[in-house]
Amino acid sequence: MSTPAIATVARAASLSPHLRRITLDVHGWTTSGVPDESVILHLPGAVDDHGDHTHPAQRHYTIRAARPAEGGSEVDIDVVVHGDGPGSTWGAAAEPGEQIGVAASKDYYGPPAGSTRRLLLSDHTGLPAVARILEQASAAEAFTVAIELPDSADRIDLPSAASVDVEWIVGGNGRPSRLLSTMERMGAPEPETYVWIACESAASRRMRAFVREHWTRDIAWYRIVGYWHGAQDEYIRAWHLATEEQRAEYERLWDPARPDEENWLEAEPFLQRMGL
Repeated sequence: MSTPAIATVARAASLSPHLRRITLDVHGWTTSGVPDESVILHLPGAVDDHGDHTHPAQRHYTIRAARPAEGGSEVDIDVVVHGDGPGSTWGAAAEPGEQIGVAASKDYYGPPAGSTRRLLLSDHTGLPAVARILEQASAAEAFTVAIELPDSADRIDLPSAASVDVEWIVGGNGRPSRLLSTMERMGAPEPETYVWIACESAASRRMRAFVREHWTRDIAWYRIVGYWHGAQDEYIRAWHLATEEQRAEYERLWDPARPDEENWLEAEPFLQRMGL
């Protein structure tokens, strides 16, 4: 979708103390079927203030499930309601009948053909994607999963036809993340294991560096995604202070025709030089 589609909240229900499912009727949109596909929600009534300008607040959310419906799709989005950010505030208060803009579907999960072993690591924001990945998996697949939650009461059922070993971790969400130490403790996975990681952006970059240094593998065998920024306002302000030359260099480095993990090989040193 190049422009936002209008979605209507159909239902809303709490799944755990910090997770609320918002079901949207989205017209003119069809799912890709990839289990970690995400969309941008244009949050009603909220703005992002960057000092020199403001714009309507937008946040990325993973689609937990999508079902065909008349004129489009019915979509479940599981929102982490923790803190007072625009997304959390909207998710905690959304009620049937409200409208919201939905745009820009994207997905990341892509194990190599013929592979069957998976390692999934995520914080609370990645839990909906983990649940959908496991729900869509086949009996031929085997998963090792580690999920970091703000509270042990936020555990949910993760049904799957695959063989699944899940470790629940309490941490992150304003406290130091324990995902990297979990990786260090578990040791390197077998070479034919596809590694998928989704969590806070700064944590994801540290975990990417760890994979490259200690879990050496071809970029086709891992995908690491920053789902949110713990210091988003500072990150955006730093970007707006960048020179035109610096922004042009970044645009040159990030080639949409290349795999994202290949782009990160050059983008990471650049962002570090920028102080990002």
